[in-house]
Amino acid sequence: MEQNPAIVVLATQAVPAPAGTAVGEQPSHVASALRDTVAHAMQTRWRVVIVTTPAWVPLVSRWVATRDLVTLSDEELGRGQGYALAVGVAAHVDAAGWLMLPGDRSQVRPQTLLAVGDALKDHPIAYAQVQGRRGYPLGFAAELVSDLIALQGDDGAQRLLGRYPAWGVTVDDPGVLEGTVRGTESAGERAAGAA
Repeated sequence: MEQNPAIVVLATQAVPAPAGTAVGEQPSHVASALRDTVAHAMQTRWRVVIVTTPAWVPLVSRWVATRDLVTLSDEELGRGQGYALAVGVAAHVDAAGWLMLPGDRSQVRPQTLLAVGDALKDHPIAYAQVQGRRGYPLGFAAELVSDLIALQGDDGAQRLLGRYPAWGVTVDDPGVLEGTVRGTESAGERAAGAA
């Protein structure tokens, strides 16, 4: 087992890429948000896996190794964001835990990711919070691996929050509360029940 959590960046709905369109046709601020989210995750020096759609592969394949890139088909996308998280976890099942980070959370600081990951040493679930408001990342300890890889639907992670105690890690990082891409519901918000 690895000593650190893996960071699962969900770039399936947080950074929308309509079917049949090339990445270059996407608004540049959307691609920039995803790039910055991944860059901040990589600054932790923890393993980063990106779960995405075929339209984003040409862009995100520049940032991570092939083993750290999971591409979902349209059929798989229909299984919900819980499933997207499940395949991200399964990609690095030997991690010490997993941090779920929507692809549009470009303002989340690397220190915040590290703090939430460290909390998983003592808590089955941890999340970043600012002034008592829950945000991202949302972390899951390795002991929940069986529950995580079985997730389906858009409310899968929400059920885990109801079943296991969750620890709020207070941070001075307003980026945990909202995504960069306005007008879209982030994948993490749907998976975790709107932080």
